[in-house]
Amino acid sequence: SSDWIDLGPTQSKQITVGHNKDGRLALFSISPENITYYKYQLKPNSLNWSNWIDLGLGAQSKQISVGNNKDGSLVLFSLSLNNTVSYKYQLSPGTPGGNWSDWIDIGGQIKQIAVGNNKDGSLVLFSIGINYSVPYYKYQITSTPGINWSSDWIDLGPTQSKQITVG
Repeated sequence: SSDWIDLGPTQSKQITVGHNKDGRLALFSISPENITYYKYQLKPNSLNWSNWIDLGLGAQSKQISVGNNKDGSLVLFSLSLNNTVSYKYQLSPGTPGGNWSDWIDIGGQIKQIAVGNNKDGSLVLFSIGINYSVPYYKYQITSTPGINWSSDWIDLGPTQSKQITVG
């Protein structure tokens, strides 16, 4: 058994973990002030991590979910305080601390989000509507980062849901 390793010095109210193209883990966190931060392993399987990086005030988050595009780039989805969804993606897959796109709004009136991949590598974003309504989803029309999402949220009804996850 081993002791827990402190990745501070930030406090978190939610975390999610993704993996970079080269195998390094990426940790995303929402601070008590609803700001999204990111840090990454300095090498795959390493105990050493970068400092926390502020991913910008474009979206104050109450929930985050991360996925990988077909090219290996990380895509971070944010459920904002006003219940809409935004995302940003790595401009160069696997680049340590790399450059990220601006936040891109894809709308909705959403309570919870989860992301998964289709067999072809394209992302699918699932959601629960604001009043625990039926599950919905949006999908990438191509796996090119940042473009070509389905225009509408597609209804998966007829059931109400309180929580979703993708496996």
